[in-house]
Amino acid sequence: MRAGLSLATLKRAGSGQAVPSWETAREFASACGTLPVGLRPAWLKARIAERGCLKQLRRPRAPELATTFGDLGEAMEYFYEAAGAPPLRQLQERAGGSYLLPVSSAARIVNREALPASRQQCIAFLIACGLPDRTAERWAQAFDRITRHRDLEAALA
Repeated sequence: MRAGLSLATLKRAGSGQAVPSWETAREFASACGTLPVGLRPAWLKARIAERGCLKQLRRPRAPELATTFGDLGEAMEYFYEAAGAPPLRQLQERAGGSYLLPVSSAARIVNREALPASRQQCIAFLIACGLPDRTAERWAQAFDRITRHRDLEAALA
């Protein structure tokens, strides 16, 4: 098969019943002899619409205004959904591997059960969600500020 995809995958991708993975959409378009410039943004928009989660989330304020664990968790969930909610293994690969972002940690972050375990994991998660390095660094500073208060409260208790 020219696209390198199974017949069943091509049939599902062409059915229009669900948004295929980005890899499948890219291979499908390539097999048709073209890779339109606007394919990735169109795919992402369709994926976000299909999931329907992003519209229920509040767009994060500037990271300098984030002051609570809730603010940070909400921002992490928003960035994940805005990235098209990639599979957790793909998120792990984009983050640099299981050392930086284990799948179990990624799951807890996207489900708002936990924050990243460290500043490094925070940056890895945000970059895996497609944030530019500079923006990820600003959110990492918010992470530092918010977790410092938790650590200080724990030390005082």
